[in-house]
Amino acid sequence: MKKTILLLVISAVATGAFAQTDTAKKTATKQPAAKIRMVGGAQMSSANDVVKNLSVSKKHTVFVLMLTATGVNETLKGSTYTVFAPTDDAFKKLPAGTIDSLMKPTHLADLTKQVNGYIVQGKLRSTDIAKQIKSNGRANITTLSGSMLTATVNSDRNIVLSDTSGNQAIVSQFDIEQSNGLVDVITSPLTPGAN
Repeated sequence: MKKTILLLVISAVATGAFAQTDTAKKTATKQPAAKIRMVGGAQMSSANDVVKNLSVSKKHTVFVLMLTATGVNETLKGSTYTVFAPTDDAFKKLPAGTIDSLMKPTHLADLTKQVNGYIVQGKLRSTDIAKQIKSNGRANITTLSGSMLTATVNSDRNIVLSDTSGNQAIVSQFDIEQSNGLVDVITSPLTPGAN
């Protein structure tokens, strides 16, 4: 009887070991290849996180400085997000000295609210935005700062984001895959922290 139980235990352990090895092989072979997109003159790989990819873009240096100064770069590493990333040229549309003023330590809370106003929890794909616009005429998007962005389509069929102050930005690149979310490039600054 003891030999029978021992044989059953050995058999169960061996079967479990083979099953784990087989499962590990299947999991390893099902990993999709990284998707590469050109953004800001650099390659963004879907294998990298939002911060790492934005850091290599030559056209997002101001936004990356803002992310770093506020510590939001660390927040972005902790979950899944969609980031509406303004280009350096977008920030040049602001009055002279605006960014320098926001980057001062005394304005850290304002800067943090601004930066969080470009970020949405989860993956918000352009198809999801387009479906909401088609059914409602617009899509309301709540950002991490608690502010609202409104997405509409203009006469050129571009998705346009508007903040509560009436500022508008065209989304020029959509659904750039990251290991922890998506990046959408926008062409103008918004004041999404203002409500």
